[in-house]
Amino acid sequence: AILNAVLLDLTKLETWLDKVNVDFPQDESIQPCTNSADAEQALEGLRFFHEVEVGRYQQLLTRVHLAVETKLAGQTTAASAIARVNATQIAFTATLDRMQGLQVRMKDTLEFQRHVDGVVKAMRLTTQTLKNDMELLDETIDAQNVHAIVLDDSTGDEEAALVAMKAAFEADVAPLVESTVVSVFAAELESKRETLERAHRGTELLALDAFGRRVDVLKAKVDAKLAELNQAVIDAQRRVSLSVEFAKVATKMVELAAGISTQINAADGSLDEQLAALESLDALQMHSKDDPTHLCSVMDELEGVNESLESLRVFTNPHTTETIQSCRATFASLQQALMERQQELEKEIAMDKLGHITPAQLNEVNEVFHHFDLNKDGKLARDEFIMACKGLGFDMTEDACHDVFDKLDTDKSDEIDLHEFSTFCADQLQSGSTQADVHAAFEILARDMAITQDKLHEHFDASIIEYLLAHMPPLPPSKEDEGDEDQRGHKYDYNSFAAALFQ
Repeated sequence: AILNAVLLDLTKLETWLDKVNVDFPQDESIQPCTNSADAEQALEGLRFFHEVEVGRYQQLLTRVHLAVETKLAGQTTAASAIARVNATQIAFTATLDRMQGLQVRMKDTLEFQRHVDGVVKAMRLTTQTLKNDMELLDETIDAQNVHAIVLDDSTGDEEAALVAMKAAFEADVAPLVESTVVSVFAAELESKRETLERAHRGTELLALDAFGRRVDVLKAKVDAKLAELNQAVIDAQRRVSLSVEFAKVATKMVELAAGISTQINAADGSLDEQLAALESLDALQMHSKDDPTHLCSVMDELEGVNESLESLRVFTNPHTTETIQSCRATFASLQQALMERQQELEKEIAMDKLGHITPAQLNEVNEVFHHFDLNKDGKLARDEFIMACKGLGFDMTEDACHDVFDKLDTDKSDEIDLHEFSTFCADQLQSGSTQADVHAAFEILARDMAITQDKLHEHFDASIIEYLLAHMPPLPPSKEDEGDEDQRGHKYDYNSFAAALFQ
């Protein structure tokens, strides 16, 4: 019975020691104190352990020792129980020593956590102050609005205003952010990180990280605003320099255009020499970009400067009355004047050299040339030439047209100009087809005194039909033709057409 009682008491002691090790683990990092309340609660548990539990279980251990020494000593059946008693005594003593050390450390922990509570409270006050300062600084940064400096010209006032804004920002706003936010955050908040980590203040550490990110955002905003102000100053300087450059190039362009206009109207030399001079002038000034002094090169330069100005949103220029639109119009009118003068000279040369055809015939040749010049490049390609011959009513086969074209195309460019075409037409009108030939040809096709649109569609291509319908007078529709909505049955007067062709 005594042995059973001893064993029962030993079991109680062992269970209690196990519970103490669970409630107060040897590895103190398993249940760290994260605030003063945790430390106070742990210290209260230690006081209860020392003041209540230790005394009670000490009595129980003493009773077990007494029973072993007086009742069980020397009994072989009690040997294992005696060994358990000795092991329990050792564990009890070790636990008591550990708990005494833990109590001392917990008192230090409580004092430290109370100190950290004060640190956290001060940090919260600092954080609130910084938040207010950061909101004001954020508004101050936003107030530095480069787009608010809107001026009506590019004389330099805008640049001066932007330079002043940039200087004020660098002297006042940026240092203020550094002194009132960045430095304070580093000295009064970030410097407490190690203390918070030692105190295992996870919530406060997360708040510190979040606020640090807000400070980083404000610093980045300052850097971005400085970069924006720098770029704004550079752009303002470019607006001024580009406006001056545009005025300079525009003046050069207008003066050069005036000189070319004078050359266009010059009448020095023979007609052929004048035409050659104009063609050279056109090729060099209007198309060749090998020389930067040529008009087309100057115009390209002007377009480039204008594109840069438009990218900087500059649409007025106090340095010149010229605009890109006026310069483009000058260039286009010069091109038109060159083309018209060349055409006039070509016509004069043709009339001078082809005096055996009438002015009306020459006009007809000129009109046919430009009608069948489908791409309007001032040249007739091979297929355009063949259609023009048919449009003029020349009695030539297609093979004959090819042969003539090859003879006229002396430079083998597969194109002929108005002068070459006029020379050929003069020969044809003089020695080739006559008015009677053209009249007879239409009479064969029509088998009537007039020709219908249907007959024209049977024998001619679309481009030639278009030309014939534009120049061949229509006859009044007969009663049977009045219901023909597309007019393909209507008749046309080829007699008048042939007569007009050879006037």
